[in-house]
Amino acid sequence: MAVDDLDILRQELPEVFTDQVVPVDWEEDWLVVPIDDPEAFQSRVENPPDYEDVAPGVAVIIQDALAPPDATFSAESQIPDFGDTVFPGVPLAKGPWPGVPPPDAFAFYLPFHYFHPTWWGIYIVLERLHEFADALTKYSNGVLTFNEAFNVGKMFLYGHEAFHHIAEAFATRLEVTHRFPIYTDGFERLFRRVYGTEGCIEEALASSHGYRKVKTRAFRRPNDSRKRGAALQALQRYIKLCPPGYRRALEFVSNSSFSETRSAFAEQNHNEVLPQIPRKGPPIWLSFPHAFSGISRVTSRVNYLVHRNSSLAQRTRLGLRYLRYRDLAERLRKLAGCQPVRQGQGSHEIWQTPNGHRFPVPRHPGDFGKGLLAKIIKQAGLNLSVSEFVEARV
Repeated sequence: MAVDDLDILRQELPEVFTDQVVPVDWEEDWLVVPIDDPEAFQSRVENPPDYEDVAPGVAVIIQDALAPPDATFSAESQIPDFGDTVFPGVPLAKGPWPGVPPPDAFAFYLPFHYFHPTWWGIYIVLERLHEFADALTKYSNGVLTFNEAFNVGKMFLYGHEAFHHIAEAFATRLEVTHRFPIYTDGFERLFRRVYGTEGCIEEALASSHGYRKVKTRAFRRPNDSRKRGAALQALQRYIKLCPPGYRRALEFVSNSSFSETRSAFAEQNHNEVLPQIPRKGPPIWLSFPHAFSGISRVTSRVNYLVHRNSSLAQRTRLGLRYLRYRDLAERLRKLAGCQPVRQGQGSHEIWQTPNGHRFPVPRHPGDFGKGLLAKIIKQAGLNLSVSEFVEARV
């Protein structure tokens, strides 16, 4: 299953989608910055944490101070508030939590069943990741540098949210054969019932999935074993302090226990949504290994989220705004006389100029960068610079 297949799924099975909206101030308050390779790990100590995967060539000032002795997390740092909405991977904007904030207070997943085609995907809140990296540096007893802890934290949080995507993709495969809302019905109902308890296996497996990502990808050079051990020790210490459900992750880090528990999780959800079908033991899912494959190229839907008023946005060029989609669309209509004519593949729309020339316009979250804007302006037939196009009154 590929990202573009979601358009086919929506066309053929619109009943399995339940549209939800992002908070009203989402686009006004937040910058969305794509992460090119969320699974990459840079372990060279001499490299400064310059966020090359955020904005190449833009250096970012990093605070040198480690977390305080108890590795507390700031109550002031922000994360989008979805109110009382509950679904696997939902951002947790409110505490306090027993122990430390769980992974979904640092990153979150917006399912395509609710947020297709524009907003679905994985989001890592950059300022919260800073706090997480500070804590991991402390939990490693100073063995990890801030740069290394930042990459460990990014990989762990990505892996956690990627499992929520994997669970959704599993439900989608059942929807293709049974053809009724399985994810928004049974999967969500079960999650709501067990969330906040030790019975919430999805959160345990998600954190285990993140831990396993770090274990297999971070510090793989022969002389990095000390760093790798320190990274895993730091994550173990963090996971043990997490709320119920999340903190069970360390029970499932071996290949066998992870596979067995994932199979039990699959059977539990299957029984919840299809109680009329005879139950089987969890091992039946071992014969269906691709049931847990995520959508290909999901890495193209991973982003940093930066609050426009955060210290990071103020200290860097990340706060430099160009245009959001709705602003771009308004200018294309009024300045060039262009109109959208149809939905293209994936998250693209096809627009047409007055003389009939057609060109694609991405419908993606966040601001359009300068290079992409210049290309769209040219295709729209306008002889304007990016700054002239952005500053034009419409």
